Amino acid sequence: MSSVEIANKAGWVKVRDGFSDPFTPKEIEKMRKEIGPVHKFPKVKIPKKLKGLFNQVQELVFLRTERTDVFYQLYFQARPLLKELAKKHNLSFKDMEYYRAKSFIYGKAEKFSQSCSFAFDGKNVLFQDLPIITDVNSVKQDISGTIAFRGKLVGIVKIVKNTGELDKVKQGDVLVTQMTFPSFIPAMNRASAFVTDEGGITCHAAIVAREMSKPCIIGTKNATKLLNDGDLVEVDANKGTVKILNKAKK
Repeated sequence: MSSVEIANKAGWVKVRDGFSDPFTPKEIEKMRKEIGPVHKFPKVKIPKKLKGLFNQVQELVFLRTERTDVFYQLYFQARPLLKELAKKHNLSFKDMEYYRAKSFIYGKAEKFSQSCSFAFDGKNVLFQDLPIITDVNSVKQDISGTIAFRGKLVGIVKIVKNTGELDKVKQGDVLVTQMTFPSFIPAMNRASAFVTDEGGITCHAAIVAREMSKPCIIGTKNATKLLNDGDLVEVDANKGTVKILNKAKK
């Protein structure tokens, strides 16, 4: 399949928020060169009594991923509607990301800053430009999480908040993000280790780490808050900890 065909069929994978641009044929071609040929993994012999359980887990992981893929594909399909809405209100399409959907329904566009807070208690929704939690002591100061794949190394941190920042990750860097998605694969291929705020043993970062045999710590809750681009860190995925060796100059 050509890069143009892949971009037309699956370029939406990059659009996780409805407002980012899809993968272009040029980006697809670049990824093909970076990733190279598909790795062949040896077959694992599963004990007969565990095959049923493994099949169920495999199905659950597939459905979990399929669910999110469908959800984000719908975001992509909604782009023409969002663009028309932006045009009607004389707004930038990119800025639409910071407006409440219901505010358009009510006839008064309400914009929030990029650092706005959001809370939901099951019934009520709260948006505000001020932090919901102001006690800095409530955020733990050590970085630790669940081990997804063991290993230990030292590297330079690169914080990735969205797909537009993937090119920041260079060969050997430590990729730090809230969570990873299929569109992160090129950066994950270049990175030496992954550290995420969220996720469990079946999350995308954990699965890719095991496939690529790269150290990975997931579910730290605070890695993106305590680390900055350029920090030199020790990722100890044997213990599940990240240690800052040298803070980057701001």
